[in-house]
Amino acid sequence: MLEYVHENKGRMEFIFLVSDSEKIQEMYFGKYEEKFPGLIKSVLPDKVMQYYRKSTFGLILRENNIVNSVACPTKLTEYIQNDIIPIVDLEDIGDFKKMGYRYIKGKDDLPNVTIRQEIILENRKVFKKMSLCFDGGMKQLRKLINE
Repeated sequence: MLEYVHENKGRMEFIFLVSDSEKIQEMYFGKYEEKFPGLIKSVLPDKVMQYYRKSTFGLILRENNIVNSVACPTKLTEYIQNDIIPIVDLEDIGDFKKMGYRYIKGKDDLPNVTIRQEIILENRKVFKKMSLCFDGGMKQLRKLINE
């Protein structure tokens, strides 16, 4: 992620919400010999949504491995729920791709406002489909447990 930030500084504003902000700052400085070009902050979980409301894009950078191809990252779900467009380097994340989620590849140009709104609307549909699928799965599981 630090590499992505360094390559894209000035292109967008970065906000990193982390548990150890000083560590990230030190890592960035150690690698690039300059101050992190954005905000690094440690916030309580109930304050995260305040930052989501201010965000347009969110980084979901993951290694290409079997775990990530079947995972359902909470962060990606939170982004979609909050109309944040994911910026990804790996598109195949769990069922999101199969369900048709929209994203920006890490090196793509950033879309204009009209395209961003289209992406958000499509991702809302994906989230609804995933929620219905989850609910159906939970009903089946409860039925099996109660038999």
